[in-house]
Amino acid sequence: MMGFPKRWRRWVNACLSSSKASVLVNGSPSKEFYLKRGLRQGDPLSPFLFILVLEVLEVFMKRAVRLGLFEGVQLPNGGPVLTHLCYADDVIFLGRWSEKNVMNLKRILRCLYLVSGLKVNLAKSSIMGVGVDNDTILAMANNLRCKKGDIPFMFLGLPIGENMKRVKPWRPIIDKFAKKLSRWKSKTLSMGGRITLAKAVLGNLPSYYLSIFKAPLKVIKTLEGIRRDFVWGHTGSRCKMRWVAWSKVQAHMRLGGLGVGEIRTLNWALLLKWKWRFKHYPNHLWSNVIKAIHNRSDGVQDNPLITNIAGNWKDILMVTKDIDKAGIPGAESLGIVALDGSYSVAQFRWKVAEILNIRVMSDGFNWNVWTPCKVLYFIWKLRLGSIAVKTVLAHRGVPITNLSCRMCGREEETIDHLAVSCVFARAVWWHVCMWVKVPTFTQPLLVREMANGLKDMKGSACWKKVIEVIFYATLWRIWKARNALIFDEVQFNVTRVVEAIKEDSYLWIKCRSKFSGLDWERWRDFNVRDIIL
Repeated sequence: MMGFPKRWRRWVNACLSSSKASVLVNGSPSKEFYLKRGLRQGDPLSPFLFILVLEVLEVFMKRAVRLGLFEGVQLPNGGPVLTHLCYADDVIFLGRWSEKNVMNLKRILRCLYLVSGLKVNLAKSSIMGVGVDNDTILAMANNLRCKKGDIPFMFLGLPIGENMKRVKPWRPIIDKFAKKLSRWKSKTLSMGGRITLAKAVLGNLPSYYLSIFKAPLKVIKTLEGIRRDFVWGHTGSRCKMRWVAWSKVQAHMRLGGLGVGEIRTLNWALLLKWKWRFKHYPNHLWSNVIKAIHNRSDGVQDNPLITNIAGNWKDILMVTKDIDKAGIPGAESLGIVALDGSYSVAQFRWKVAEILNIRVMSDGFNWNVWTPCKVLYFIWKLRLGSIAVKTVLAHRGVPITNLSCRMCGREEETIDHLAVSCVFARAVWWHVCMWVKVPTFTQPLLVREMANGLKDMKGSACWKKVIEVIFYATLWRIWKARNALIFDEVQFNVTRVVEAIKEDSYLWIKCRSKFSGLDWERWRDFNVRDIIL
């Protein structure tokens, strides 16, 4: 009936009739046997064939409407008639409340079972009515031997008929957020791991809700608070110091931030995508529904809206006003951002970041992917002047009686002093410069000069990237040695620190770059022609 060729049908039949399986009994597979009831659960072919079978249901419903056996929901202004919506094995039927309609629907499902073998489990199904009293609904449910449903209800993982401007419907998302970013995970992960998990959770958990509903401000603040506490290691019993403003952590990496991103701008971008879809796919069913409900008397059809009709479409179109209130001009043009002919959520968020210009570092920061995340985040905080040296702690109100450097005892322990000016740090830098064959006169006096001096060096981009990894390893090891001295009374040993720098940088480049064949002896002599050529 659908026009599939005979050979293709034989292929599908072979898949259905020749499949074998075995059962693990105490860890040992049993003898294989043929499957006699179609595909096994989880087979990737199963949903594909299911969708084809449901085309029969589409034919049944259209014929039932044409013959007057089923009365669907007729939308106004010449809109479509809605009878059912399908997604995989989830189906919702829509129609006028009447005993005739319900009983004929039951007969249609019976016919579907006779021709396809797909039997609806009415005990797991629910019937709901809009504007119908509970006793009438309950009586119909008993007649069908199904459950009485209530509005609001969940369909395809989304609340239907719920007021999404309240916090209560968002509680499942908030709870999942808190569970994924739990306090015990915060204790066991480094800052790099916490940042990575915070990004992943934002990309997965709430995006389904945020792509359909406009999130209330209180919900956004709650979710951001959970992420912020997790990133900074808040465990409930004590709150670790928050070293950098959260807006800088959220800022795009190209602007010097950590790229965690804002939930607010993600919500805007996902909702505005519907405007783009409405413009480019005007003949889709949902587009026709919008046109029928929001039919404007003035003939405006680009983004039709009748303001006294509440719903998701109104919230989507009102997002533009929220963007304007946030001080972002040109919201209409941003709403239809196209990249290679399609809407790009990432591109929209980057454009918003550019307009707001929340720049963390004026000279940028190179996220060298050959360096572990925890080291990169340490270097990032060091560049911002936000690591726990004595002067910074004193500035934040921590009572410290002696501000002198624990390693040399000559000057106050500032970030620049610890990293490059202390006599022990300068000794480490001298050995490192000699090892990588960089003239010692290029040794920086300030952390900022280190980044600028590296950019001014002559050499290939790959060689500069290698030197950058070594410089990052040097700062990291100086910091580790300083902490070992303060907390564990381990004396600062320049030779041991330099050897650790060589080992760290070797392992990072060998394991995180394409140069997996890097030889240790050649690396110790810094004979890296295989890399720089």
